[in-house]
Amino acid sequence: CVAELAGCVLDAARYVPGGTNDDGPPPPAFDKDHPLPMRFVTAASNLRSAVFGIEPLQSYYDAKGIAGNIIPAIATTNAIVAGLQVLQAVHVLR
Repeated sequence: CVAELAGCVLDAARYVPGGTNDDGPPPPAFDKDHPLPMRFVTAASNLRSAVFGIEPLQSYYDAKGIAGNIIPAIATTNAIVAGLQVLQAVHVLR
């Protein structure tokens, strides 16, 4: 776990200005389809799992699937909270 995380950090160092980068420009923000951020997230989560004794460790594809479900979950939560706020505002205005 530690070796994989260190490898991700070293790979990310290539994106620092002046570094050698053969893979093209880095993604502008977190992108679940870009391999470097997903490798880092997978390695960091597996390191944390190992430290706290959480089994099983996640594979790259498991982490990618979880990351793909986060955005729809956030959008759904935001919609529910906004609806509850409107409901409360109607209640207060009556």
